[in-house]
Amino acid sequence: MQIAIDARAASNTQTGGFKTYAEGLLEGLAALESPHTFWVYTDRPYQFSARRPANFNFRVVPANLKLIGAGWREQVAMPLDMASRGVDVAHFPYNTAPLWARGKRVVTIHDLILLRDGAAPARASATLHHRLMNQYNRLFLLWAARTANAIITDSDFSAKEIVQRFPRTNGRVHAIPLAANSIFYRAERAEAAAYVQSQWGLPADYVLALGSADPRKNVTASARAYAALPEAVRHGRRLVVVLAHEALRPAMERLLTELGIAGEATMLVNQPRTAMQKIYAAAAVFVFPTLYEGFGMPPLEAMACGTPVITSNTTSIPEITGPAALLVDPQEVRALARALEAVLTEAGLAEALRHKGREQAARFSWERTARETLAVYSSAAAQ
Repeated sequence: MQIAIDARAASNTQTGGFKTYAEGLLEGLAALESPHTFWVYTDRPYQFSARRPANFNFRVVPANLKLIGAGWREQVAMPLDMASRGVDVAHFPYNTAPLWARGKRVVTIHDLILLRDGAAPARASATLHHRLMNQYNRLFLLWAARTANAIITDSDFSAKEIVQRFPRTNGRVHAIPLAANSIFYRAERAEAAAYVQSQWGLPADYVLALGSADPRKNVTASARAYAALPEAVRHGRRLVVVLAHEALRPAMERLLTELGIAGEATMLVNQPRTAMQKIYAAAAVFVFPTLYEGFGMPPLEAMACGTPVITSNTTSIPEITGPAALLVDPQEVRALARALEAVLTEAGLAEALRHKGREQAARFSWERTARETLAVYSSAAAQ
């Protein structure tokens, strides 16, 4: 087959789930050494970290037109180039798809967050470009769901949601789990503790949380649960919040001050993957009370690092963590605090979660993701 993949997220400077997915899928496909020819489309030059097979061809199709660049690239420039390559299957991995493209179309719809929450970001500070892109993503997610030859999603939970929302997709939706980046599977606690001490003066065994502009990540519940711990339990164990953007710092500072724990907390901003590996591994526990996830990469990354995890009992999270994490109602701060206190005071529980977490994380691999994705390509091409 001639297979085209829109891999713009791999070459993009913005970190996050799409980039992790694009990089992991490409490296997994490269490791399979399949007989197919791959046309990999990026939006800027990309340094492939894996060994580049002879059947991988990289094409740069930029999105540099003001306001409409991303849409023009997906709807016009990339499909035209694909047509000239005689593509049999085209994979669009970011929820949307063009109105037309050469060959059969496979779309990854990671989740239905846009359709559940409306046109986020709705905040007044959102730029015109963000608002336009949000409307574009919503419209073409609907188009992709109705017209794709095959739909890939990240979890059984998301697969059920897609079929419930779009009944005609039944039989076309394939749940293929993702994996953590390989760096997280190589974490050593002693090395991690030395790193966080040298970088930020942090003693190990802190409570770790993640902060995002997206309210569904529910970082305020993590802070409130930490504040609800007895002083004796908090003593010597800081709250470390890794924020996605510097702009989130003022609101988090206000919350920590309101809770009376500003002096017990440390905020870090937008840390690269290599640092996050150490930050996870040095933590006593990772708290992730998310309200909605199509997959939930952070708990998997933390488990791969051997960190005990407390997370939500909702959406896709239970199928990702299995029995290897403490699952609680993410909106019950008291339940979060009780789980936190248990992990921080019961050494046997913490050690069991570390062991189970590593075992659970090992069940996921990019080779598996790539192999099952390749099977979907073959199935779509045969339609």
